[in-house]
Amino acid sequence: MPRTEIDALLEQREAIVAFGRMALQSSDLNAILTEACRLTSRALETELAKVMELREDGQSLRVVAGVGWQDGIVGEETVPALQSSSEGFALATGKPVVSESERSEERFDYADFLKRHGVKAMVNVVIPGADGQRPYGLLQVDSTKPRDFSKNDVEFLQSYANLVGAAVDRHVYSERLAESLRVQERLFDELQHRVKNNIATIASILRMKARRTANPAVKTELADVISRIEVLAELHRNLAASSRTDRVDLGGYLSAIVSNVAAFSEVTDEAFRLEVDADRVQVGSDMAIPLGLVANEFVTNSLKHGSRTDEIVLTLRLTE
Repeated sequence: MPRTEIDALLEQREAIVAFGRMALQSSDLNAILTEACRLTSRALETELAKVMELREDGQSLRVVAGVGWQDGIVGEETVPALQSSSEGFALATGKPVVSESERSEERFDYADFLKRHGVKAMVNVVIPGADGQRPYGLLQVDSTKPRDFSKNDVEFLQSYANLVGAAVDRHVYSERLAESLRVQERLFDELQHRVKNNIATIASILRMKARRTANPAVKTELADVISRIEVLAELHRNLAASSRTDRVDLGGYLSAIVSNVAAFSEVTDEAFRLEVDADRVQVGSDMAIPLGLVANEFVTNSLKHGSRTDEIVLTLRLTE
């Protein structure tokens, strides 16, 4: 049964809704553009559809997605953006271009690859660029027989092209954001590596001085300084191992600090126990540093002044 105008409008509306949903969910630009071609071709009942991207030189367009085309067209075919071509004419006017019959068309020439595919009628609409920038390219549907495209058909295709432009803009923005994050991560890793090396160098120098001095008071002061440096070193180790560069597991961080202090203090008495009972709590580095220093002082002073025949327990609880 022939499709009525109402059926066509419903098909077009469903195509826009389906594309909008898919474009928001997918990060694959090629899949988004191919789906745009498939849905517009189905909604307008054409055998062929394609998206053409305006290249950097602004003088040519490349077919980047499409349905119904022979091998060697999508991803490869390039046409000049000359006003004597249907594609160049659309870009020059900035408006939808409708050609109802290739035989009677006098404004421009059909591209050779369109003729090879038997295209007899077409509609070209511009895919807008982001924020007033130059167009991304063209969305075009092609029919292998002459036909009259209605005003509703053209308005639908232009609305669809606007959605495609927004999807392309979103993809480009996401790619730039991802690249920016990758650059920041590389810079952070390099900074972490340098800081870790510097801390290790300072700690090594101080340990060497502590071994060489015969003054007990100096040894004690150097041990305190080294212990504080180890707090910072442990924080950087936790940050480097974390999937988030600004958060650390406070329980694991404090446990490592306590273990370092115990090792440096040479606790060997088996009757003595030093342990951490901690909930898993994520905190920022700005909070982790002072808490680590407090824990360091607590354990160091307990080892200095407390009984070695008992136990020391550092407890961390998350409360409302």
